[in-house]
Amino acid sequence: MKISMILWSILIGLICSQSASALLVDPDPSWMSTTIVCDNIPVKETDWIAGTTPGVNPIEIPLFDPSLGVLKQVDITVENCVYQTAGFENRAITSDSFSTETGAEIYTTLLDGSTQIISIVKEGPMWHTLSAYDGVVDYAGPSGFNYILDRCGTEGHSVLAQADLAAYIGAGETRELPTEAIGYTEMKSAGNVNAQVLTSAGANVCVTYYYVPCDDGVYCNGAETSDGVTCQPGTPVSCDDGAYCNGVETCDEATDSCAPGTPVNCDDGAYCNGVETCDEATDSCAPGTPVNCDNGVYCDGVETCDEATDSCAPGTPVSCDDGAYCNGVETCDEATDSCAPGTPVNCDDGAWCNGAETCDEELGCQPGTAPNCDDGIACTADSCNEQTDSCDHTPDNSYCEDGDVCNGIETCDPVNGCQDGTPLVCDDGDACTTDACDPVLGCQYAPKECDDGDLCTIDSCVNGECVYKPIVCNDNDPCTTDACVDGVCVYTPITNCNCPSKCPWSIKNELYVASCTAVKVVSASEGILANDHAAVAVLEPESISIDPKYGTIEVHEDGSFIYDPTGATGLYNGVYVQFKYRATNGYCEAKYPGTAKMQVVCKLK
Repeated sequence: MKISMILWSILIGLICSQSASALLVDPDPSWMSTTIVCDNIPVKETDWIAGTTPGVNPIEIPLFDPSLGVLKQVDITVENCVYQTAGFENRAITSDSFSTETGAEIYTTLLDGSTQIISIVKEGPMWHTLSAYDGVVDYAGPSGFNYILDRCGTEGHSVLAQADLAAYIGAGETRELPTEAIGYTEMKSAGNVNAQVLTSAGANVCVTYYYVPCDDGVYCNGAETSDGVTCQPGTPVSCDDGAYCNGVETCDEATDSCAPGTPVNCDDGAYCNGVETCDEATDSCAPGTPVNCDNGVYCDGVETCDEATDSCAPGTPVSCDDGAYCNGVETCDEATDSCAPGTPVNCDDGAWCNGAETCDEELGCQPGTAPNCDDGIACTADSCNEQTDSCDHTPDNSYCEDGDVCNGIETCDPVNGCQDGTPLVCDDGDACTTDACDPVLGCQYAPKECDDGDLCTIDSCVNGECVYKPIVCNDNDPCTTDACVDGVCVYTPITNCNCPSKCPWSIKNELYVASCTAVKVVSASEGILANDHAAVAVLEPESISIDPKYGTIEVHEDGSFIYDPTGATGLYNGVYVQFKYRATNGYCEAKYPGTAKMQVVCKLK
């Protein structure tokens, strides 16, 4: 038998197992459990041994914490997932029948050193018949085939014997579980069959501990402890805080805590003899200090202690009022423990202009009489000045105004009253103005009217005479006729004028893109004259056409155009449709015709 085989094994994912020597046992439902975080092997090629093969870390599990209680059962599960691709090609000149079996095996050894969880995931044996070699090693077609094995399984083992459980107990400790992965492929054929098998596998090991807690649920007898095998009783809770005055503390099972005692009550029920206190030094009650109600203030009277209200009663404040208003309010003086005279009432409001205020015992403060500030001058504003404590007489010219600015500005004299102003003299010395005085606006200088009704003259007044100067229009272009029309210079090109600076000239060619299924409209701003700043018009646009098999073209004098492919029979993707045109710059025709091209984009069968 001649077999050409390529084996490529890569370990990835998780391994699920089936055991040859161990089974899982259902735990007692009354037991508590704690699941340890699972450990796994990262992606590696088979065959490998965890912790031995370079790059493959060992499987490590944390041991059971004995402080949780007594360990009853340990369940260890191994999950094995295999992903395998296999391809086979018959290289013989005749058909061939053969069998295949592929898969992977995981071996995990427990802490007793002898028990193993063996996981086997496989495909086969399967029988296949392939046709004679088709000339291509592609693991497909008549002479080849391929398949994918993608399968998982889980197996486990329960540790129950006390002697075996001891190996899994250790607070804060970890142990390694030796784990090994082996990939395999078996093919039986009498012919010449090539095989290519790619195997991937991975292992995930989990440990679950089942235990019985040692806590008996009674708080006051203390916390029970465990070594993982047996339970030890706890030390009863001591609630005595050693303090006499707060009473006797007790342990409260209802709240799982110490309940405070009832504090010693030393109060004799009398307020005024003070507050009795509990003395820890003598483990007895000490008398209180009598209440002192004196607030040390003379003026509010003598305070007393009142048992009826359990509080200090205020004294009667000292009265110092002598009944006279104008000599002020008498006050009680704490510094001398006596009454002090009041400050006489000051009725002066600080204002001079409203007169001097006085105090009346019956009516209180009375207003004064304001001073008379009238000076008898009609054009002065008379007022009282609080800053200087005197009368001010301010002249105000507005009282003297007669409303005519032409006779001058009237003024106010603080002694003699209103005075006449100096009349205005209106003469600007300009012969081209008419001088006059307006009672409100004053001097007015009106320009002399000069208007000949001709918009093409500049009208002005010179030394009293009107002057009309024609507007000069000249663009220095020999090929235009210059004239002023309604005040605007107009430069009309001379037809067929041979201007060396304007002729000859050339047109730029243009390129556009169009669709074979839509009408293309091009405006003048993007038309065939848009890039020729010298061009002003297309000559004879109505005579411009294109080959009918490409559609129709309509060109306008301003360079805009419309291309319509409707009914075209010769269009295909990328074809160029072109047309020629003539143009003028207003002086002469372009030396050569321009050419506009459109590349048509379409997909036609």
